[in-house]
Amino acid sequence: MDAEAGLGQAARDINTLAGFLGMRDVPALTRDALAARYGFERADVMALFGGSILAGGDVLADAMRSGVARTYVIVGGAGHTTETFRSRARALCPGLAFGDDATEAQIFSSYVSRVHGLGVDLLETRSTNCGNNITYLRDLLAERGDCLQEPHPLAGCHDAATHGCRGRAGDAWRAAHSVCDLCGARCRTWGRAFARRRARL
Repeated sequence: MDAEAGLGQAARDINTLAGFLGMRDVPALTRDALAARYGFERADVMALFGGSILAGGDVLADAMRSGVARTYVIVGGAGHTTETFRSRARALCPGLAFGDDATEAQIFSSYVSRVHGLGVDLLETRSTNCGNNITYLRDLLAERGDCLQEPHPLAGCHDAATHGCRGRAGDAWRAAHSVCDLCGARCRTWGRAFARRRARL
């Protein structure tokens, strides 16, 4: 296999992974898209699950400006990629203010505040891996108690379908309707929103 063919295959493989991991139930995080797909305009909660792609903060900010949820949460403690994320965030956006021990949620919160002038309602900062991202979010929402207003669903990510929800019909990864362990609420899950653009600095 020559180098060009190898690069072409690598690009196809990356696109396959991105298509799987970046699935979306709606084409955009807007009220109109929610209404067209689900028959409601606002979710009770939108959760950005940390990670290390700073442009996720842009996706969250766009959704906040669109008013797609009543409560906005950033989830992310410190895990095996957090130190690299701290360094990368400082390099991409030198004006961000966060400590040397900042969690992913704190870094994203700083970014959304500095770049977009917006603030979220809640930060979950205890999690250390994908598994307890959802369990600590569940606990945070249960403590808050007033986040979930029936019959409006929770807007989260596909992690919720596998870690926090029991699928009712079909493949759990693609379940649009499920009974969720988060406060016992009926929820619909959204795929992770991976931005395909550069972070605005």
